[in-house]
Amino acid sequence: MSDGSGWAVRDARERSQTQRHRQLLAAAEEVFAERGYDETTIADITERAGVSRATAYVYFSSKDAVLRALAQQVVADFIAAQEVPPGDPWDVLSQTCRRTAQALWAHGPLLEIIAERARRDEGVQALHDELWHRPVRRFARYLERERAAGRVHPVGTSSIVAEFISSTLRTGSLDRRTQSRSTQTRFVDSVIDVGATLIGIEPPARNREEPS
Repeated sequence: MSDGSGWAVRDARERSQTQRHRQLLAAAEEVFAERGYDETTIADITERAGVSRATAYVYFSSKDAVLRALAQQVVADFIAAQEVPPGDPWDVLSQTCRRTAQALWAHGPLLEIIAERARRDEGVQALHDELWHRPVRRFARYLERERAAGRVHPVGTSSIVAEFISSTLRTGSLDRRTQSRSTQTRFVDSVIDVGATLIGIEPPARNREEPS
């Protein structure tokens, strides 16, 4: 006889896929960014989302649960940033860097809150570690496959090169989160150029030409 856990898992999954669930998470990210985690209450989140507290508790048992759900969403966004169709290594590098930077700019304040809460909450700590380490491991595996095929020639181990590119992109993008779009674009272009050197590929000729 089933213990009912299967229904509970299915119900949780179905709740997470509703418009109201997404609405609450979007409101929570906005309020956390404005007020900080400690100063935010469930009432603040429900007021921003335009729903009752009773409705919120259908989806989340606590403010901690809201933050964990947001952290899971951010992890998914960063993994999705690397869902680039197989192709030329330059295209994969440039698309991955640009999409990752966009995710960093979109979630900047929340990333700071996740990092701070990770020091107090083991569940958030696990998500924080996954957030920064999983994309690096994924890119390192991609470089290993491309190295084996002779399409890239990294200057070091694939894991070190992937970590260096990821760390530089993360730190620099967050530092420029509030700067102009042109400044952000120039920075990401520079990371892509340096990344190309580190993984041992030549940029397309069109990218090296000086504007007339």
